Amino acid sequence: MKALLINRSRQVADVLLLPFTLLCSIWMAFVVRKSFVTMPLTKSTFLRFGFLPIRDHFYQPLINPGKHLTKSLRQERPLPGIDLNTAEQLTLLRQFHYADELRQFPMNKPAELAYYYNNGSFASGDSEYLYSMIRHTRPGGWWKSAAATQP
Repeated sequence: MKALLINRSRQVADVLLLPFTLLCSIWMAFVVRKSFVTMPLTKSTFLRFGFLPIRDHFYQPLINPGKHLTKSLRQERPLPGIDLNTAEQLTLLRQFHYADELRQFPMNKPAELAYYYNNGSFASGDSEYLYSMIRHTRPGGWWKSAAATQP
């Protein structure tokens, strides 16, 4: 009986608080699109409560699988025309020995036009891989390396 009463109370609250939920959804959509970099108080409030809003966008984690997936991602699926060449990729990764150099990049912004990890756009992982590829392949001159830094 108690569980039924609690469930019914939640249903009533869901209906009564729907206008507030709609307003919050509009605000969160704005915040996510405008970036947390320019809204540090909003970001710290979300973090204090233990959540961050995520857009249903291909750059973000999959949060709405019913909308986007027709099969389970656990199923083996053919990828015609794509050779992942996993063995060669792993061999290449084992040749990257740039950890000491990568540690030299600061976590936070040191000055204008200087790279740092917590930049909100091209952080660790992708940037470390790009740096390692450039160092490993030594593309032959500043201009070729500079092309990787341009938007």
